[in-house]
Amino acid sequence: MSAEAHKNSKSDSALISFIQSAWKFLASLKLAIVLMLMLVGLSLIGTFVIQIPAEYASAPQKYSWWLENIARTQTGVWYPLLRLLGFFNIFHSPWFILTGLLLVLNIIVCSLNRLKRVSARLSLHQSIPAPGYFHDSQNSRVFLAMRSIDTLVSFLNQRGYRTAAVTAGQETYLSAVKNRFSPLGAFMVHGSLILYILGFVIGHYWGFDNSSFAVAEGQTREVGYNTSLSLKLEAFQAEYYSDGSPKDFRSQVSLMQNQTMVKNGLVRVNHPLKYQGVRFYQSYYGPAVMLQVNDNGQPLFSGMVALDKILSKHPYTRPSGKLILPDQYYSIHLLAPATNLFDPVLQKEQLAVEVFRNNQTPELESAVITLNNPSTVGDLEITYSGSGHFSGFLVNADPGTGFIWTASVFLLIGMAMLFFFPRRQLRAALLLNSAGGLDLYLRWENKVADFRDD
Repeated sequence: MSAEAHKNSKSDSALISFIQSAWKFLASLKLAIVLMLMLVGLSLIGTFVIQIPAEYASAPQKYSWWLENIARTQTGVWYPLLRLLGFFNIFHSPWFILTGLLLVLNIIVCSLNRLKRVSARLSLHQSIPAPGYFHDSQNSRVFLAMRSIDTLVSFLNQRGYRTAAVTAGQETYLSAVKNRFSPLGAFMVHGSLILYILGFVIGHYWGFDNSSFAVAEGQTREVGYNTSLSLKLEAFQAEYYSDGSPKDFRSQVSLMQNQTMVKNGLVRVNHPLKYQGVRFYQSYYGPAVMLQVNDNGQPLFSGMVALDKILSKHPYTRPSGKLILPDQYYSIHLLAPATNLFDPVLQKEQLAVEVFRNNQTPELESAVITLNNPSTVGDLEITYSGSGHFSGFLVNADPGTGFIWTASVFLLIGMAMLFFFPRRQLRAALLLNSAGGLDLYLRWENKVADFRDD
């Protein structure tokens, strides 16, 4: 053998050895347990460590702002380590994805290892068993002086067994199987686990969930997340019981894609608006104010602004909101009178206003403005001209839902096949005895009681 051939042979052997080692590693049941425990641990981290909202994770600038202003504040000295490990977005972290993919590979390899053995169990082929087969088991019985196996075959067929027989001279060997496809239930359960993991990963990577999507009456807001969708709140209505508690609330909306109307409808609790996998659920509502903003006589904004946040400063609870004018680099913060107590600072028809430049502190100027009284705040003229409502929606899209539903069906079918329709196998033989007659021998795979039940 030449040196080059020897070198190639060693290289091939090393590759085969590596593949065998990797296959053995991925086929390990211990690995499956470790990976599942790791997924549980990572999920617990996602439960106890603050996670970035989807609307901030989708934009790098918002992501950075959230990390510095929210995550750092709440985690203190642990912030650098948690950020380095990606624990603020754990379900999109390499740790979670790699663990999930390894578990998928582990399940696939374990299933492939079982495939040959299971496929053999699905066959009805009957071969002549080894000598002593019918004498070496406690699940065996012998019935003397039987001349035919036909009665047994008819009995088994009536009870759902499928039979196959082979003869050798005067002797006959029979195999009978009931629910022979039941072992496939294990593969369906394994497949459901794979689909669950894929559905979860796909949903978290390519889906989104925004639970605080507020739109004021008459206003349009972009959904974002690369959907090219915008939602306009045409009108909002609320009904109340005699004690003042809400009875029903609903939103008449129009949905646009790339500035073109694609759908409109009424959104109510438990009656979402759906379009191309995106769902808009009615979630909450609150007050909004009508503002007119001018800069040196040039109109910058005219419309409703949602007061969709709450500023709590004991003992007062005040609705607050924000109007961002990105083209003019202005951010206007609004604060309304307290809703729970008489407000000694703001009267009924007043708003506290702070104007920021580039959304930075300190503010350019702050003031208290009154209904229908134009006021100059910094470089802006702001007019508070009325009140209305905003509607809050939960907006989500989950492309992994189909995988989750399919996985659930697979899991239910697989569990039913394994536990409610277990595989049962019986083997029989008509064997010559010492007197030259035939004796019927039975041996069944399951407990004796299982066969007697039939």
